[in-house]
Amino acid sequence: MRTETGDYALHAPCLFWSQVSPGLALFLKAGSDGWQIALNEQELSSALGNSTEASELRRLSDLRVSVGLQDKNRALADTQAAFLWIEREVASPTIGSNAMIEAQVKALLVLLWRNMGPHELASVKLGRNSRILQQFRQQLESHFRDRWTVKNYATQVGVSADHLHEICTRTLSRSPSSLIKDRTLHEAKLLLANSTLTVQQISERLGFNDVSHFSRYFHKFEGAPPGQYRKVLIERNAEMELPAETAFANWP
Repeated sequence: MRTETGDYALHAPCLFWSQVSPGLALFLKAGSDGWQIALNEQELSSALGNSTEASELRRLSDLRVSVGLQDKNRALADTQAAFLWIEREVASPTIGSNAMIEAQVKALLVLLWRNMGPHELASVKLGRNSRILQQFRQQLESHFRDRWTVKNYATQVGVSADHLHEICTRTLSRSPSSLIKDRTLHEAKLLLANSTLTVQQISERLGFNDVSHFSRYFHKFEGAPPGQYRKVLIERNAEMELPAETAFANWP
């Protein structure tokens, strides 16, 4: 395994998880085999869902972890079964394939979690404020299209809106409303750049009451209405680069 800080060996059989980063590369020796899957933020959030363990799995998903499965026959068999199931659903998609793949991704994270050593487990333990932030982050991924208010999110994570604001500003130097806005704009820009959806359809997907409201909202923060923003992208014929602060993987 090659990373931005150097090379290190993975000893098979093992289960390895990492966020994508510059310089990250996996090399297999002759005769080795395995599976590799890649997920974007939306796919990961859908897989994690809103269960009680989701915040712990979310924190785990931000780490780089390798778990050896030597002498762990059951864990190894379960890991192989999950990858085989994903492989089958990708090769022959049918009704419910996405839901089945998401279930297997979550199963892999749970297997990683169950088989981590004490040192790795310690890195996943969270203080109360960090736990609240992770829960807010998870709820944001699930509900930003529902146009939830800060109060909605605060209620869901079990704190007052003022307390959530205090935690976010003290820890991230960002208000909850700013994070909600950035997540919405991040999605809007991705859809404008990479989809064939109309502005009306994008507006509906993001939960706005009408397209004019969405256009005013987008114009206010981006300096141009969505249609013009898309036109400029097309004319430049270049991929859009998003600023680092809109990548929610950078949360603590």
